[in-house]
Amino acid sequence: MRIECPHCAAAYDVPDSALSPGREVRCARCAHDWAPVPAPPPPPAPRRSATAPVQPVAALSVGQAPSRPEPLKLAREAAPDRGNLVLAWIASLLLVAAALAGLWVWREALAEAWPPLAWLYRALGA
Repeated sequence: MRIECPHCAAAYDVPDSALSPGREVRCARCAHDWAPVPAPPPPPAPRRSATAPVQPVAALSVGQAPSRPEPLKLAREAAPDRGNLVLAWIASLLLVAAALAGLWVWREALAEAWPPLAWLYRALGA
């Protein structure tokens, strides 16, 4: 239950089991004592229909089918450019290949600078 101090308007969320009828509470902000009264629940929000509005029967003529909304069409302009995606993949693979080549070319200097890397080169047979 949400209660509000009538003196300073401080609001508190209190479990219903903690309050009994006629019991006074004290505001932590202003130390005012009062007996809280449960607030009425807020009115329910109006429901919105997820379907299209229905045409009244009088609006339909005999022998005429009701109009239906046109289906959504996919726009070709909204499709991503695949050429840029392919270039990004190629650039990423070249970057990884260059890093691996650098690890192999400078393996002695890297093993001296960082000794735990030497076991990797021994495992690869270098």
